[in-house]
Amino acid sequence: TEGVGAAEGFIVGQSSRISDCVANDNSGAGFVLAPGSSITGSVASTNTGDGIVIGADTNVNDNHVSGNVGNGIVLNADGTHCEGNYVSVNGGSGILINDPFAVVIRNHLEIDDINNVAASVLVGPANDMTNPSSNWIP
Repeated sequence: TEGVGAAEGFIVGQSSRISDCVANDNSGAGFVLAPGSSITGSVASTNTGDGIVIGADTNVNDNHVSGNVGNGIVLNADGTHCEGNYVSVNGGSGILINDPFAVVIRNHLEIDDINNVAASVLVGPANDMTNPSSNWIP
């Protein structure tokens, strides 16, 4: 499935599951997920907005998010899990965390960063190819 040229590529309701989809060249976000949803193995690229925006209790796993004008992945609510994503060359943050209880682990960030990390957030190493020493948490 491919969403091309729309305001947002995909907007899904509560407890939805997205798998192996592509959202590119949209004038808004690539994917917008309501609470309790999941997105796996999908691509969000070259969207004018953010790549993936998620609600509470949502999983974002093993996606490729690159070249979006906004942020790569936006974690907006409690209970989000972000793991194993490839995130590169987005205009804003690679992963923007607005969830004080987010779990963010095993993500590969290239040229992007993780911003707005609350003190209680579990953030595992991000494989930063431009600065390998940043992969270690003190």
